[in-house]
Amino acid sequence: MGRSVVFVGIAGASGCGKTTLARKLAEALQSPLEVLHLDNYFQPKGQGRPPKHYWETPDGVDFEALRKDLKKIRETFSHRKWPKKLRLGRNGKDLLRSEIPAGADWKAGLESPMVVLVEGFLLFYDDLLAEMLDLKIWINASCGTCMRRRHLRGWNSRHMDLGEYGEWFVRVVWRHFEWYQRKQLRNAKDALQVPGDASEEEVFHYSLWCLPFDWSWFTGCSLGLLNLFIIDTDRTRELKLAAETEASGFSIAMSNKTHEHFTAITVEGPQDVPGIVASVTNALASAGVMIRDMTGHRDEESTGALHLTFYVTKDGEQVEDEDLPDFGRSIMAACNDPQFHQKKEKKILAEMEELKNQLLKAQEALSAAVKEKETAEKIMEKHFLRITKKTQTAEAPTGA
Repeated sequence: MGRSVVFVGIAGASGCGKTTLARKLAEALQSPLEVLHLDNYFQPKGQGRPPKHYWETPDGVDFEALRKDLKKIRETFSHRKWPKKLRLGRNGKDLLRSEIPAGADWKAGLESPMVVLVEGFLLFYDDLLAEMLDLKIWINASCGTCMRRRHLRGWNSRHMDLGEYGEWFVRVVWRHFEWYQRKQLRNAKDALQVPGDASEEEVFHYSLWCLPFDWSWFTGCSLGLLNLFIIDTDRTRELKLAAETEASGFSIAMSNKTHEHFTAITVEGPQDVPGIVASVTNALASAGVMIRDMTGHRDEESTGALHLTFYVTKDGEQVEDEDLPDFGRSIMAACNDPQFHQKKEKKILAEMEELKNQLLKAQEALSAAVKEKETAEKIMEKHFLRITKKTQTAEAPTGA
């Protein structure tokens, strides 16, 4: 018997980052297939012109064809041999990844699952299809973020005025997304909710670590800077994390046992990393905790390592035990990239400045349009008065 197949579905608004995340996860989780895109299952136009905005609606998607392909994938990989090709989608494209030897036996790990990524803006709409997806990810991204990303990714849209494109996006794309959002979320109550306004790398690492996988399934899995593992844990009250990358060298220990009222967070690592204290304190502030006390010293006698301990509270209490893993990962991220918050702030400021410039340009264009309209109205008014005067003169009775 072959491996089982785990289908991971990713949904969200157009432009939220579904395709990018799906490709990154497919690579990291060693999927044997390329990503399945819902766009490859659009219904044919058929006879005559389709209804307006047809492909923004469920009627424009051949859900049955996608369900058949998912069934085909499960059946195909129930055999011991790799298929030479696996043609899927309405276009019949071979989605078997080229680096997998055609016709080769599985070498080992037949008990471990194969992961297949599927993405689409209406992926969770169809009840039967949603049931076939073993794990679900819903990307929450703002309308502005989705609009800007979609505006930049298309050749034609990039050359359109942002204001004009934004008006179309809100009126057509976003409106249809909101119409079908509620049903999709009903079909995906257990979906992992991912903050889509974050960077590509943040979304990827967050999704990777929150998916409920047994990581021993994946040998050689490349997880990047946020590759954390538990090295010593009393799961109910304490947690220790370390970075697997040699470039970092930091470890995090958190405990609700050390102090009755505070959560103790100890950071250990190289002492010559610039900006590390500011980065960690920014991460703590972003997590909504208050620093009650801080101690620190440098181990001069041995390695010169830095030891920092923060005593924090959240809403006046210790950080909840079940929140410690996510909390620790955010601190480790700050250690791995001490300039992260500064870079993020600069990026936000740059985006705000760009939006400000775009707003000024839009206001100037609007003012010019208003002036042009006023000028045209004056010309029309003069023209109308001139015609009226001529008409009145022509109709005036002549004297006897």
